[in-house]
Amino acid sequence: MPMTIQLPFLSICPRIEADDDTLAASTHWLIPLVSLGLVFRRVQVDLAAQSVTLTVRRFWFRSQRRSFAFRHITAVTYGYEDAYPGASFLPSHDSLDIFVVGLRLANQEEVALLRFFGDDTFGNDGPLPDCWYWGEFEADFTGTQERESRLFAQLLSKMLGVPIDPPSLSA
Repeated sequence: MPMTIQLPFLSICPRIEADDDTLAASTHWLIPLVSLGLVFRRVQVDLAAQSVTLTVRRFWFRSQRRSFAFRHITAVTYGYEDAYPGASFLPSHDSLDIFVVGLRLANQEEVALLRFFGDDTFGNDGPLPDCWYWGEFEADFTGTQERESRLFAQLLSKMLGVPIDPPSLSA
């Protein structure tokens, strides 16, 4: 049985803060640092105002703010992608997870809010037996991105009073 060790520093997850009336989440500090401030996202859920506000900054001068009233939100979307280069071609690899939490609006538009990125466990879907990859299976390290993204989606769903759905194929 492989041993999976979960390490928070293997994830790049948004910073989440909550109190009785608000939930706020913003891009992990590493992303603006590496991009020299080019990319930044902030989501704020305000129970008193019954709204979700998404602020996106691309480049240093271009900032966009969108607000969504709770009554126009039909679901929280929660999806997964394997970002490992060549994942669709390689049957065995150590996956790189991206979990995306977003909103589905009443007009069926889907808005991505936040991405949770990190290292995941080694997977073998190839013809060789697992013992061939013993080094990868012996002690596999993974980040906390799946747990943190799921908790954020569940909290957002409860605050908005809507279900969690997978994103549509066109999103």
